[in-house]
Amino acid sequence: MDGVGSILVIDGSATARQTLRTLLVPHCRRVLTASNAAEGLRALDTNDSIGLVLCDAVLPAAGAFEVLAHAGAGGPRVILVSPWWIPADAARAEAEGAAGYLVRPISLRDVARLWKATHHGLSGLTPRMERRPLAKVWLLDDADRVRYVISWDLYDISLTGAFIETRGPLPLGSELPLEIIFGKQVVRLSAEVVRVQEPSWMHVGGVGVRFLEMDADSRGVLEEFVHQSVVVTGG
Repeated sequence: MDGVGSILVIDGSATARQTLRTLLVPHCRRVLTASNAAEGLRALDTNDSIGLVLCDAVLPAAGAFEVLAHAGAGGPRVILVSPWWIPADAARAEAEGAAGYLVRPISLRDVARLWKATHHGLSGLTPRMERRPLAKVWLLDDADRVRYVISWDLYDISLTGAFIETRGPLPLGSELPLEIIFGKQVVRLSAEVVRVQEPSWMHVGGVGVRFLEMDADSRGVLEEFVHQSVVVTGG
């Protein structure tokens, strides 16, 4: 994200802070994190390199809007991230000058789109490749399995693993609690990062994962999807 400088992530979830920090590092100068509004305000006061803030929209005591007001019209752009759609908050965020209001699970593509739209007057992102993703992947908060952290596109998949476009690296050996969305069917599983692919002019940036655990129903959905995705040519 050209010109963004540093990014500040304000979120009460340690999993969300660490995951977003890891994924955002390749796209900016530095990633700062804060667990609440007070820490976020201190970071804004002491770091003039911050160009973008990703802030949990449901911080206690309307803390997200305190952060938004503190950033001000000439300060860092603020994107509010909510666990659900709250129409009143979305309208207030727009009225008070937020760069955007996203509902989890978010994607880095959404973040980059909003940054370009507000900072450069542009909209849309040029895709890195024409190939269509097979499914969406949601990363679950390890400490709260009903809370989503971020969404990714999934490209290659087998019964034992997959390649996920994370648009940034994750450490080898990381264990990820995931939901893979195949249309109206959901597969819940845990996976381990076994390969990291850096982005280039011909490849998306992402990780190869090995599936570790899934229940019998999820295994059945996965087997059916993989079987239907196999194309046999020739006679």
